[in-house]
Amino acid sequence: MNTAELNDCMAFNDQLLALIEAGVPFEVGQEIPDRDLSTMLTRINASVARQVSRGDSVEEAIEAEEAVPDWYRNLIVAGLQSDNLDGALREFSRIANSAEEARFVSESALFYPFVVCGLAYLGMIGFCLFFVERMESAYASFKIQSGTGLVVLQTIRDTLP
Repeated sequence: MNTAELNDCMAFNDQLLALIEAGVPFEVGQEIPDRDLSTMLTRINASVARQVSRGDSVEEAIEAEEAVPDWYRNLIVAGLQSDNLDGALREFSRIANSAEEARFVSESALFYPFVVCGLAYLGMIGFCLFFVERMESAYASFKIQSGTGLVVLQTIRDTLP
């Protein structure tokens, strides 16, 4: 059974490398090094094969290997424990897609208030430059004393560059 798991693990590493090179997201909170990934997976394969030949299970070999990153260890151990490496790969990809979508939504949610504040500022400038003059002339033609609102708008207009 160890050799079947070992062959599955090595085939899984090849599949994982191809999927990452194709741009399928797998990282959740950690970056996967694209440039060193093939050498890292080759080293992992060799180390795991060595430990399996000594009698360890694939799971024990991966958990004992110190050079294995956490994201890979979690991915392969979850797949081996569920006896479905492809299912674990799909779930990790789905979680990474969800995290990427959440990151996009939060970044766009931060952008929205800036747009609203910018439009409000431009609206206030336009209001103070064009509408306050008409209100001043209307107050003057009706000989009405300026109220607090008009005084505040005049002050804002006077402070504009």
